[in-house]
Amino acid sequence: MERIRALAAAGHTARQIADALNADGLRPPKRTNRFGVEQVRTILHQRGIRTQHHNTPVTVLAEHEWSVAGLAAALRMPTATAYTWIYRGWVTAHRASDDKHWIITADPTELDRLRQLRDRPPGYHQHRRWNPPNPPEPSQGDQE
Repeated sequence: MERIRALAAAGHTARQIADALNADGLRPPKRTNRFGVEQVRTILHQRGIRTQHHNTPVTVLAEHEWSVAGLAAALRMPTATAYTWIYRGWVTAHRASDDKHWIITADPTELDRLRQLRDRPPGYHQHRRWNPPNPPEPSQGDQE
């Protein structure tokens, strides 16, 4: 437990703690040979040990660039919606240098378009639009 507390205090993640314990040759009290990430998370939770999260920005964003959370907050919508838009190609986005985070490009005109997109009713994009069929053109034989 002292090793787990020390690693958690140093800011290591559960995966890093499990890897360190396994590298040290320690074995979990259960009938397994190695520490797993979930075992470490359970120990941390049960013992009330907090890992330090470093919420430093991944990269400095340029003008008209947004993080997913930043865009979602600006548009007052869930982050899941922003991710959906990325995966559907509805916004211009690219991966940050860490290859984990998305950076979305949106100038004021694009933000207005995204607000309109956000304001559409639920299911708007999944439903097929109904258009009345065009009436058939009368043929020469029909006019008699």
